[in-house]
Amino acid sequence: HILCKEVVRYVGDYVALVVATEEGIAAQAAALVRIEYEELPAVFDVETALEDGPIKVHEDVGSYLPTGFQELEDFGLDPSKPNMFASFVQQIGDVEQGFTEADLIVESRYNIPFVSHCTLETHQCVVIPETDGRLTVYASEQKGSTARYEMASDLGMIPGDINYRIPYLGGGFGGKTGISTVDVAAIGAMRYGLPVRIVMTREESFVSGGLRGAAVISVKDGYREDGSLVARHIVLLGNGGAYSTHSAILIMCAGEGAVGNYRSPNLLIESYGIYTHTPPTAPYRALGSEYMVYPIERNMDEAAKRLGIGRDEIRLKNVLVDGDTDGDGKKVSNNGSLEILERTIDEIRLDEKRPPEGPWFFGKSIALANKFVGAEDPNGTGAHCRIGDDGTATIYVSHVELGHGGLSVDAMAAAEVLKLPFDRMRVVFGDSEQCPHDMGTFCSRGTLVNGNAVLLAAEDAKKKMFDIASGVMKLPVDALDTEDGKIFEKANPENAIEYKDLFTGDGSLMEAGQIMGTATWHHPFAFDEYPNENPTIYSYGGWGVEVAVNSETGEVRLEKLAGCYDCGTVINPMTCEGQIEGAFSMGLGQALYEETLLNDAGKVINPNFRDYRIPTFMDGPRNAAMSFSFVDRPYEYGAYGAKGIGEVSAIPVIPAIANAVSDAIGAELSDLPFTRERVLAAIRETNP
Repeated sequence: HILCKEVVRYVGDYVALVVATEEGIAAQAAALVRIEYEELPAVFDVETALEDGPIKVHEDVGSYLPTGFQELEDFGLDPSKPNMFASFVQQIGDVEQGFTEADLIVESRYNIPFVSHCTLETHQCVVIPETDGRLTVYASEQKGSTARYEMASDLGMIPGDINYRIPYLGGGFGGKTGISTVDVAAIGAMRYGLPVRIVMTREESFVSGGLRGAAVISVKDGYREDGSLVARHIVLLGNGGAYSTHSAILIMCAGEGAVGNYRSPNLLIESYGIYTHTPPTAPYRALGSEYMVYPIERNMDEAAKRLGIGRDEIRLKNVLVDGDTDGDGKKVSNNGSLEILERTIDEIRLDEKRPPEGPWFFGKSIALANKFVGAEDPNGTGAHCRIGDDGTATIYVSHVELGHGGLSVDAMAAAEVLKLPFDRMRVVFGDSEQCPHDMGTFCSRGTLVNGNAVLLAAEDAKKKMFDIASGVMKLPVDALDTEDGKIFEKANPENAIEYKDLFTGDGSLMEAGQIMGTATWHHPFAFDEYPNENPTIYSYGGWGVEVAVNSETGEVRLEKLAGCYDCGTVINPMTCEGQIEGAFSMGLGQALYEETLLNDAGKVINPNFRDYRIPTFMDGPRNAAMSFSFVDRPYEYGAYGAKGIGEVSAIPVIPAIANAVSDAIGAELSDLPFTRERVLAAIRETNP
C-alpha cells in the first residue's frame, strides 16, 4: 500500500499525507492529525515469528499482487508459515552422509543486526503534475527506468504518463532500490495540481528508508583431519521487517555468498525471509553475501584451531580454482580466490604475532569473500550513442550515478571505441524519455551491463559514420579508420575528414536523419533464470588484518591492512581505489560499531548520528597501514574485461576484522558488532 488502510505494521508506517506551501506549516498541520489506534499483538524477532502462532504480520500474503519483478510463486510461500515471505533451498551432494565422514563438527550461531545505509543524501523526491496530465518525477533512487513501471502500477497509470528522472545521487548502497517517497508525493501532486516535494529527515531515513535486515545464521561444518571441508549446512533467518519489498531478492541471492570461494562437496543452504513488526528492510552493499561470508570465515578459524592447523592452511586446502565445481554445482571460471589468499597470507604473516604492549593485545587474520556480478533482466540493458555536428559524442543511458564513477567509465568505454578525446564525450542519463531501459544500479551490474551496452552502441554509431564517410570520401568502408575525432584513409592518413564534416553547416546530415547508434546488451548467462546451470560470475576480495585490542577498554585499533581484489580488468584505478576505501569504512562500521537498536515496542531508539555510531576518520586506518592490490584476470564478457567492485569491496572487511579481534583476545565472539562492551565481556568471560 501507499498509505495504511486499516492496519499499521511498524512504528513509522505511513498513515496520512499533509501538504503545505512551507515545511513549518506542514509540520504544524501534521501535529494536529489525530489517529485512533487499537493496539494489536506484535512480534519482533524472526524465530518467534517463524513459529506457527496466532500473531500474523500479514493476514493473507498469498492474495497480494507482486510488485516490480517479483512473482509470488517464485518465493516459496508456505501457508503453514504465515510470517514467511521467502524460502529458498540450495543443495548439492548429501549433507548428512558428509557429516558422517567428518572428523570434526563445528556448529555456531551468529546474529547480524539491523544497520542503516547512512547515505549522505536522505530519501527524497519532487513530483510535478504537467498540464497534459502527465507527471515529471525527480527522485533520489537507484532503480533506474524500472521505477517508472512500478510507480505506474501503483497509481493505475500507464508508464508513458510518467517521465522519471534520477539525477546524481548522494549515495545509495542498496537502500534506494525501492520507490520510498514518490508514490506519496504523487498523491498530493495529483490531488492539488501542484509540485510536491518530500525530503526525509535523518530520523525518517533511519526508520522508513529501508534498513539492512537483521539475521540469525546457524552454520554446521564438517571437516576431515587434514582440514578438508566435507559437509556444510547453513540456515539463514532474515528479518525483512513489516514489508518484504526488495528484501525477498536479498534472501534469494544470499546463498550465492556461500558457494563462490570454497569447495563444498556436500552443501545445504536454507534461506528464509521472515516478516516482523519492525521497519521494512532493503538490500545493503553485498545483497546478502555478508550473511554467508561472515559466519563461514568465523567457523573456518574455529575449525583450524580445533584441528591444530594453520588458518591459512585450512583456506588454501579448500579454496576454489578454475575448473572446480562450486557449491551450486557449476563449473568455476574467472576465479582469483587462490591468488588473493596467497597475496594476503604473504603480506600479513599470520605466524609472526606481536607480544602484548601494556593493555594492548595484538591479533591477525585473513578472510576471503565473493559477490556474484550481474543480475540482468530479460529485457537487457540499452544505450544510445549520438554523434553531434560539432564533433562531440553523447551517450544516453539509464545508468544511475551514485557517486561510484559509473558514468565516467561509460564515457571512457565509448571514447575508446570512437577514438575521441574524453573531453569531447557527453553523457545524458537518468531520463526515462531520452534514455533506454536499464533496471538499476545495484548488484555490481553497473560497469558490466551498462559498459557493454555503451560499447555496442558506440560500435553501431561508428559503423554508421563510416558508411557516410565512405560516400563522402569515395572509399570503401574497410579502407577507413578513425583517431582523435577524424576519419582517415588507412593507406594515406593525410586524406582525412573530421566527424563534423559529415554534417552540413546548418547541422543536418549530408544524407538524412542523424548518426545515432543504438544497442541492447544481454548477458549470455541469463542471470534472470534461477536456478540454472550457467556459470555464475563473481568478483572476489580478501584482507589480511592486524589489530590491537585494549584489554582494559575494549577499544580496537587497526595496525596493518593488506587487501587484494579480483574485479576483472581495472579500467579506472582511481575509481576502484575509492570504492575499496569507502567500502572498508562501511565494513569497519559493521564489524565494530553499527547497530540500529529497537526497544521492546519495536521503535528505533537511535535514529541519528549521535546515537548510531559510524566510523570517523579517527577510527579508520592510517594511510601507511593500508595497502591493496588487484589480480589482473580479464573477464571474457566484461566491458574491456571488467566485472565489478562496488559490493565485494565491503564483504571481506567484516570477517577479517572480527577474526583478528578474536585472535587478539583469545575469545570467540559471534554477534556483530564487536563493540567495546562486547569485547570487554568476552575478555572477562575468558579470563574471569
